[in-house]
Amino acid sequence: MACFKNDKGDSILHLPAALGHHKLMESIISECPFFLLEPNWKDQIPLHVAARAGCLAVVKTLVTSIAYFSARLLSEEDRERFNVYVLKDTDGDTPLHAALKGRHLETALCLVDANNHGSFLENNDGISPLYMAVEAGGLALVKAMLNGLGTNVQFQIF
Repeated sequence: MACFKNDKGDSILHLPAALGHHKLMESIISECPFFLLEPNWKDQIPLHVAARAGCLAVVKTLVTSIAYFSARLLSEEDRERFNVYVLKDTDGDTPLHAALKGRHLETALCLVDANNHGSFLENNDGISPLYMAVEAGGLALVKAMLNGLGTNVQFQIF
């Protein structure tokens, strides 16, 4: 596997994901879909680096590919248990945190539309993507994150 990674552990899929090389990334995924879940030295999968770069087309392709291969390779129970949208890197960032750190609101909205479970997870600094979206002034994004909460939210009074 070493020949497919650089010195920082980025796979041959991390690089086009970070640089926005959409067609190259699609080609690699079609031949080697296992790279979708391959972490680098910071425990980032290609979805993290694409989200940080803010390339919406690349993130959409990764989201579609992850859904496609998950549906074919994992049982429904395993898909619920293994949620790539809540995978954290060494900084505790999910792909949604990564998108919002770069203020890529459209990319963040794409991730929330795919799965909003990561909207409320704190990173190592104790900051959630919801807080970051509010800070960025992303009204549509905040609405998407809060959509469906209804009365399921439990409030704590301190």
